[in-house]
This record gives sequence, C-alpha cells and structure tokens, in this order.
Amino acid sequence: MSSHFPEHRAYVEVFGGPVGVLLQKRRSNRQVYNDLDHQVVGLFRVLRDVESRGRLIRDLALTPFSREEFDGSYEASADPVEAARKFIVRCFVGHGTRSIDQTTQWVSQLRYPRREKLRPRVGWSPCSDRGRRRAHDRCHD
Repeated sequence: MSSHFPEHRAYVEVFGGPVGVLLQKRRSNRQVYNDLDHQVVGLFRVLRDVESRGRLIRDLALTPFSREEFDGSYEASADPVEAARKFIVRCFVGHGTRSIDQTTQWVSQLRYPRREKLRPRVGWSPCSDRGRRRAHDRCHD
C-alpha cells in the first residue's frame, strides 16, 4: 500500500489500528501516530525508556503461550511495563480485532488451522530484535 504513496514530508496515522502502514513505509520528516487506546500510548512510553524496554523484552521472552496468560492479560496492572506486556500478549495470542475488552478470543494452537504461524509467538524472540530496532528508530526521530 505504501508503495502507492506520492512523495510527502509528513504522514499522519489518523486511526491507530493501521499502524502497520506507518511501520512499513519509508520514513517521513514528520510522522504522527494517533490512537484513542491508552494502552498503545503506554506501550510507546515503555519502548522509549531503555531500561523499561529491556525489561519488557525480557518479560515477553519469559511469557508462555498459554490460555492462563491470555485470560490474565485483562487484569489491570499499575506497573507500566507489566501493562505493556499484557497488552502485547492480547495482541499476539488473541484472535479478533479488539484487544481492549474481552471480546477478543484465545487462539488455541490445536484449533488454529495453520499452527506453524504460531511458532514465533511462542518464543517472542523472532520479533524482539526487529521490533526493538524498529521501535527505537521510530521513537528517536
């Protein structure tokens, strides 16, 4: 999709949902990410802080792919890093478009028709290095 964009100096992601476009396109002079979901904003705050980001990556690497983790991800946490971890858990192991409430459903490895696609979700590590680099690049413009 971004290959069809004309030359531009600014890009505004009006609705946070399609952030995939922002993360895949070539960098602009000005990039704006807008989202009503406080969890997304909280995640970006954690990613900006080196110590918090490191803790988040470590905690995600130690998070098992389990129904219990998914169900527990809806419990509020006052700790910003833990809140970010729970948000990412919902995004990665849930099936559905809403991670803010419990209408998102658990993705079972046994019921999922393409189980191989879940492998990266088990260890989290395939996305850690790439995600960390991309988050660092985006947060330090």
